[in-house]
Amino acid sequence: MRIFLPERTSTMSTRTLSSFVTVHVARLGLLFLLLLPIGPVGAAATLSPANASIDIGQSLTVAVDGTPPEGGINWSVTSQLTLLSAEGTRATVQGKQAGSGKVTAYVRGIQLSAVVIVSNRHYAEGPLNSAEDRKASGMLKVLKLPGKTDQLAVMLAAVNRGDMDAKTFFNRMAAMNATKDDLIAVKKKLEGHEIQSGNKDLTRLVLGEIFSEGGTAVEEKLLVWRREVTQKAIEAAIQAYRGRIPENNFKMMVAYVGNWVTQQSRALTFAGDIDFSFVSNDTQLAKDLKAKFDQNIRQMTGLSPIALDSVATVHGVAGLEVYIGRHGQYFAELNMNSGEVVDMATGSRTDINGVGMRVTFALERAAADAQGIEV
Repeated sequence: MRIFLPERTSTMSTRTLSSFVTVHVARLGLLFLLLLPIGPVGAAATLSPANASIDIGQSLTVAVDGTPPEGGINWSVTSQLTLLSAEGTRATVQGKQAGSGKVTAYVRGIQLSAVVIVSNRHYAEGPLNSAEDRKASGMLKVLKLPGKTDQLAVMLAAVNRGDMDAKTFFNRMAAMNATKDDLIAVKKKLEGHEIQSGNKDLTRLVLGEIFSEGGTAVEEKLLVWRREVTQKAIEAAIQAYRGRIPENNFKMMVAYVGNWVTQQSRALTFAGDIDFSFVSNDTQLAKDLKAKFDQNIRQMTGLSPIALDSVATVHGVAGLEVYIGRHGQYFAELNMNSGEVVDMATGSRTDINGVGMRVTFALERAAADAQGIEV
């Protein structure tokens, strides 16, 4: 390293020269440090375990692994969990209520998250053990139900007898990692047995009265509850974002696909789904509402929206499984039978039919195109 000194060094005292050299060497050293490549702090850090399952009352330690960033860590947990302690790069949480919980660590602007499923120990213990449950389990052996569907059938029979309510049933389903497809499989097995044996005793044992409208007493009880929970989750999502007005005076609408909103309760079956969209040319607000809805469903039931088959989409930005592009949007809009316009200032909703939604959306889209606004 070369150090350039003033030309008239002869007039400088030894002490002055020493100070000059020290200061400039320090400055050059600082410059050298500043020019070193600096990577993202803690970019390799992760939370471990990233996914876990615990029972209510059970504790779990979550740690920042990899290359943790320097500085303090702020921890937070959702309502399903209690934060017992946090020290350094480790936090201990405890299961508080059934559902899908989340642990989040905030470190110098970096957010790390881990999902913790909390189950009620009673729900996860296996088949119920009352005399009626044992009797139902014995009678159902003839069906040779595989895996978790055997236990689901016993649970359905408990719902039929009035020994288990809908909320308990779905919470227990979540603890078993079961989905609505498993319920469909149970019903298909029962229907197959009806055809082979010529009698419906097992179907009535598990699903109760068989309605002429197509459903059964147990399907009615469970699926009416699912419909009510879905509406509560939609309302809670809207209220969470009340006061956030859509951009460019666009409207926010909830569009219902199919007839699940008004379908006769005795016609509800496990094969039927719940499908709706948050519809707005302010797609970011619609995305946020969907994310909040999904979170609400997990908290209310312990199940994911897909496992419950109560699915929200964001119109115009759906994935490959739905409709793509502008032409896809038009096609999807033809399936919107009814809905509501949401006043985001107050959270109130006003009914609108499918034609009204399509006209509103088309007019807004045309106006946005004319003004060069991308939607």
